[in-house]
Amino acid sequence: MIYFINEGPQHRIWVGTENGLGIPTKDPTTSSDDPTSIINSDFRISLNPNPAKDFVQISSSKPLVNPRLEIITTSGDVIMKETKFGSFNAISLNVHEIKSGLYFLKIETLHGSVVKKMVLQR
Repeated sequence: MIYFINEGPQHRIWVGTENGLGIPTKDPTTSSDDPTSIINSDFRISLNPNPAKDFVQISSSKPLVNPRLEIITTSGDVIMKETKFGSFNAISLNVHEIKSGLYFLKIETLHGSVVKKMVLQR
């Protein structure tokens, strides 16, 4: 399954996987034989609880080094950006000021990028 989300003037292709969406780290319009262009399949990230109310715990199978986090609406608007400095296997994300609804949580690290669906309920 392929998803398109508008990030300003460019569209990025998000490839659906069983663990979320992997974002190609290279321009998807160029040909590449690089098997690492999408995040490695043994890299697992989970969100708990999901649906969430005030906080979401991001847990990772590999350390997240200086992760950049973005919360994106279903229409593609980035409503929150945050960078955590350090190496983490778990991060608690405060979402209490965000309205109820469906969002995408984009996590960019040295290993690549992952997008997870996140539901907020009040």
